[in-house]
Amino acid sequence: MGIEIRHQTQGKHPKVGTDGNLLEIGGHQIDLGDRQRQQAVTLDLSLDHDGQIVEGGAGWYVANVTIPPAHFQEVEGEPDPTTGEPLLQLEQQPVNLDLVVVNLWALPAQPSTSS
Repeated sequence: MGIEIRHQTQGKHPKVGTDGNLLEIGGHQIDLGDRQRQQAVTLDLSLDHDGQIVEGGAGWYVANVTIPPAHFQEVEGEPDPTTGEPLLQLEQQPVNLDLVVVNLWALPAQPSTSS
């Protein structure tokens, strides 16, 4: 399935692509694994005064990205020095891309360049 993309307004939207855990929206890259936490994370993206997509609400609102909470799995670790039994550790699992949601808003119309 993959990332869920929701268009909030009609018009031209920034391109969205993925490469593993790397999400790219209109040239702005987000490493989903690095940004994932124990609770859901929402990132807001907007256009800065140069027309570049940046994080934060500095200008024209472009997108928001919701990254699901991290999922952990118990795995056997080093043996307990007293008992010799393996200790259980929590290992963070890769981001489930099926649970990532990208909401997109249309980019502003470009002024005509005809003279």
